[in-house]
Amino acid sequence: MRIGLITEGTPDQAVIGNILYSKVDDPIFDPLRPKDLVDETDIYLKNNAAAGGISRIKKDCEEKILFEGFFALEVGGRKNVMIIQVDTAEVDNFNIVRPTKKRNKDYVQELRTNVIEKIQEWFDDDSYDENLVYAISVEELEAWLLTIFESKNSISSMDPKSKLKKILRSKNLSTAETFENYSSLSKPFKKKKKLDKCAKHNESLSLFIEDLEKQIEAEES
Repeated sequence: MRIGLITEGTPDQAVIGNILYSKVDDPIFDPLRPKDLVDETDIYLKNNAAAGGISRIKKDCEEKILFEGFFALEVGGRKNVMIIQVDTAEVDNFNIVRPTKKRNKDYVQELRTNVIEKIQEWFDDDSYDENLVYAISVEELEAWLLTIFESKNSISSMDPKSKLKKILRSKNLSTAETFENYSSLSKPFKKKKKLDKCAKHNESLSLFIEDLEKQIEAEES
């Protein structure tokens, strides 16, 4: 399988990359956005321009250039799959409806669906629907990492990034939000049993894995 990655930041690519190694045999990765291991958040801060995050992903979907170029290339008969990663922490700024969270057991599924529908609206084209996988992290991808360090529901965390940093400091581990550090922190995801165990503690991670496994099954069938 040849896999394109469009993510909010390079740390997100690192985490998703480790998940893919657990699930996909001999994958070919093509990190399309952000590119060159430079975090888009850093670019934004330096240039004071909307270069990264959801704004950049929205623009890529509307322009379709990255998608057209990726899907036009075939490598050794491999199935082309594009993964789009979005944190839900800032989706309110993009006219994405956030469902009621309190006492709502379907909160994660409903929010994920709303984000996916908005991305499809940005596309305004269903040509690639069957080859897209959505990594919608509720509310931040750091909630996925929390499952490595705690055997509890990380969706309930109000500020997963801060909580993760607190745990890392207590273990004298780096809190740097870099590709290298997030790759190291998420290394346990490379082990299938560990990943499956972690997914039980975060529904948005579990839904991403289910989406990915459907693509794997389709390639094998």
